[in-house]
Amino acid sequence: MSTGRRRGAGCLVFAFGLSLPVLLGCLGLLLMPAPEEDTDLGERLGALAAAWRGVKPEPEVVVEIREKIVEVEVEKLVPGPPPPPPPPPSKWVPRKEIDTATLYNGLVTKTSLVETEGGTASMERVSDGSYGVEIAVKVTIPRPATTLAEFARINPDLPRVLPGFPVLLETAATSGFYHQLYDNKRKRIQRDYSRLNRVLDRHNFYDCESILELKSPATGRRALLIQSEMDVVSDGTDGDRMPDLDAYIANSANFQPSTGYMWKKKTAQPNPLLSRYTDAIARDEALLKKPGTSAVAKQTLEAKLDINRRIANDLRVWSYLIAEADPFIVIPLSIVQQRRNSPFAPQVGDYAVVIHGGRLFPTIVGDVGPTYKAGEASLRLCKEINPQATVYSRPESDLHVTYLYFPGTADSQRDAPDLERWHQRCGELLEEIGGVGEGVELHRWKDWFAPEPIEEVQATPLENGAEGSPPASGEEPQEPAKVP
Repeated sequence: MSTGRRRGAGCLVFAFGLSLPVLLGCLGLLLMPAPEEDTDLGERLGALAAAWRGVKPEPEVVVEIREKIVEVEVEKLVPGPPPPPPPPPSKWVPRKEIDTATLYNGLVTKTSLVETEGGTASMERVSDGSYGVEIAVKVTIPRPATTLAEFARINPDLPRVLPGFPVLLETAATSGFYHQLYDNKRKRIQRDYSRLNRVLDRHNFYDCESILELKSPATGRRALLIQSEMDVVSDGTDGDRMPDLDAYIANSANFQPSTGYMWKKKTAQPNPLLSRYTDAIARDEALLKKPGTSAVAKQTLEAKLDINRRIANDLRVWSYLIAEADPFIVIPLSIVQQRRNSPFAPQVGDYAVVIHGGRLFPTIVGDVGPTYKAGEASLRLCKEINPQATVYSRPESDLHVTYLYFPGTADSQRDAPDLERWHQRCGELLEEIGGVGEGVELHRWKDWFAPEPIEEVQATPLENGAEGSPPASGEEPQEPAKVP
């Protein structure tokens, strides 16, 4: 082999020897497992070189955080099956149930459910006695107050206001109207319980303390005394005096456009409620003509039309008291109906005086009320006694109001209220039964519809002393000044 070839071969071996470690290092680097965290190639080569030189890298401290899950056993309460219902009875067991309750109206009730065994259902359902109610109502009927002490207990001012009252009591008699009133209450309760209707409440059952027939031994003047409470009456209309009516009053639950006291209309001003009834008449007449209206519906409409036509005709002809403006009181119908049997039975139009505390109010009997109720007055009188009174709120709930009716005193001709005459007549009638006490005055009502008086102002004397001299030349004559 020539020298040149030997040198070439030697260089090749030397170069291969130098490159072999590099190749092996690269191969080892590629074959090394990848670390858990990302590292670049330079870091890997540095680690490999340190391994060749025999340098051991410092161990990496790894902090391992382990979460320990502790399981806690919780006892879960699973409801068990409900207890079985009691077994059905094997035979009929007689029972008697008693229940006690207080109703809305203050009545205390005790209900007894009594069972008896009978025939089959098909037989018992046609028997009147198999399913029914037997009601036993316990009512204590009050006795009337008759002595001065009893009246003074409910109104201590009464002996002072009426100094002749003790003398009147000496010959006074309990009126049969009192017993009739409570008998009417009893009948109404029995009827309503028999039909399971709304029953008269405790307050309205005990609404009358006494009814006495009084007669002055000196003058012979008769008077009927009713000791009671005071409920509100809101009825009455009069287009001549009040063309517009308060809507709150006119739409109240118990409002009626008429009163028992009436007189012929004097103007063409229509009654403020006439249109309410004429509109209802037109509406019902249209329904009556509507095709397909049943016979029962027609009968109901004709009954309504008959009532509304009569009311509309009355409103065209008559004027009535106005509870909002006129002071009047009410008498039970059952008393008015006894005028042929008793000279103490007041009638509509008779004069009366209402006593509350130390005050006396002149009134008339303006209307009749239910046969089972006592103590009613117009809204104006109620508000004078208690300004908080409304159509739904009475001015006096206790039996503190004395009503003195003077039977047979009505004026022969009815007309619009003349409050001055009412004051005069009631004053005269009080004098006939002993008068009023010292310092006591009969209330004087103001007539809301009377025109305000016009007063003329006296002419001022002229400087020359000639009162009423003609005006100077060139001056216009002037009317005397007037005060409204």
